[in-house]
Amino acid sequence: IRPPHLLGTLYEDLVKAAPHLPEPALASCLLASARLALVRQRGSAVKMKQQCRVQDDLGDEVASAAAEVHVDSRVDGAGVLYGSFSDNRFLDAAEQRVQKVVGNFPARELTSIVLAYGLAQAGSRELFAVLQKACIERCRQFPMEQISSLLWSFATIRLGSSFFREVQFDLLERLGQLTVPAICDVLWSYCVVQH
Repeated sequence: IRPPHLLGTLYEDLVKAAPHLPEPALASCLLASARLALVRQRGSAVKMKQQCRVQDDLGDEVASAAAEVHVDSRVDGAGVLYGSFSDNRFLDAAEQRVQKVVGNFPARELTSIVLAYGLAQAGSRELFAVLQKACIERCRQFPMEQISSLLWSFATIRLGSSFFREVQFDLLERLGQLTVPAICDVLWSYCVVQH
């Protein structure tokens, strides 16, 4: 069994198990799935750039022939095209469950879930409304690093500024607890939502 085939098989099983996973495992799997989708997305972008360079260097006919030779390496054993920008089936399969049990997640897992959907740019507006409401209700429970991740995620989705308003004073009081990259995320996030 080749690694891409094994990964594809494991992922299929994970998608099927989404409704039955315990909450901490669900949060971890969501974040891992989003990161996998992001890696695939970046890999696709690199392959597309390489293909464009080949076209520029060799001309259209030779590039088309070269692309045909490599088609098999872009499809895994389950028939999933690695050139597709992302595979959010697990995130989609877990969405309704996340909405139902969002109150059961500790702050760290809630942060992982929001970050997962933000990274993958997946999930419905309803899901993000539920996630944002849960984060607002528990905003005092989050460590500063998690607040910066939540701000980045909500800014990426362009959901609105209610969470930003809720955490702004705590953020100013505890700004010294943030790392430089987290401060950059916070500043970028506030600029994006124009708050």
